[in-house]
Amino acid sequence: SHVARLYETDPSARQGMLRAVDAVVNAKLNRGKLVICAVGKSGIIGQQLVAMTKSLSISSSFMHATEAVHGDL
Repeated sequence: SHVARLYETDPSARQGMLRAVDAVVNAKLNRGKLVICAVGKSGIIGQQLVAMTKSLSISSSFMHATEAVHGDL
């Protein structure tokens, strides 16, 4: 309920969510690839998001943020 209230009352949070949704939709429509980059606990959530998007036929990959810094990006 707190998250729902946040998106209802905070314009900045709402815009961030809308941009994220647009990125996923554009990746799907343009046959692009969604790359989720995170570290730590948010990295575990990122890996779960990749699994979820792949189950929805959205091409996606997870990249650990530290690996991206070392040139894998």
